[in-house]
Amino acid sequence: MKPISKVLLFTGNPETAENYRNCFEQTDDFNLIDVSDNLIEAQDTIGRFDVQILIMDLEKRQQLDTVIQMLDDFFTVLSSFKPFILVISDLHDRKTFDKIHDAGADFIISKSKPDYSVQLAVDFLRLVFKAPQTPCRSHHDYYPRMLKIIFEELDAAGINQSHIGYCYLAEAILLFLEGRHMGYCSTIGRRYEKNVTSVTRAMQNAIDYAWRRVLIDPTSYDKWYMYSHPMPRIPTHSKRGIPTVSEFIHYYVRKINDM
Repeated sequence: MKPISKVLLFTGNPETAENYRNCFEQTDDFNLIDVSDNLIEAQDTIGRFDVQILIMDLEKRQQLDTVIQMLDDFFTVLSSFKPFILVISDLHDRKTFDKIHDAGADFIISKSKPDYSVQLAVDFLRLVFKAPQTPCRSHHDYYPRMLKIIFEELDAAGINQSHIGYCYLAEAILLFLEGRHMGYCSTIGRRYEKNVTSVTRAMQNAIDYAWRRVLIDPTSYDKWYMYSHPMPRIPTHSKRGIPTVSEFIHYYVRKINDM
């Protein structure tokens, strides 16, 4: 019997709360312990029920300073236990994301994403807290920890969290780390109900965006490529100066394995 992750939803919107309840009822991976918009009650619930996941679904009126203060207040009380914190907010610029991450959030989903929905947030949590493939890995430790490392690497590479390709790349890297690389695009496509072409295009678009829009040392790709590929670079790729999906994934799999 696979472990069930306990979830606390922090929101003051009754409609949002109902949407989460409906989504969680469709999966046996999670147990929604409670819904609260009271900070003290939420802190007490996390401590009493050993909640593994805290979803903070925030409204427009809850701006950056408020979000950071709320996270600070949580950590003041929960110094000995920290759940996985998913922040969902209308705030969406990179500097804001960095500040929220620094305050303690593990991941942020922007409501400005074209495909955003409560179901998307739940599907993301299923990726992070999915059942382990080998019995030696702790369900509540290995996957959140590994995804956190992958997210940090993607953020450092300039991959935009608002791109759906961000989630696809994270899952692809995780699949490779597990040794499940055969048909990985098909595996991801089945989860998100997309075809292989759509999955591949989204990942490449996310990589292209990072390499074209983020300031990157023009020599960095040569160093990056030579680290991951001792063989000569394929000429067609050298003209673009942008790694392919396969090259990108293999580089980070090797880098994370070497950590």
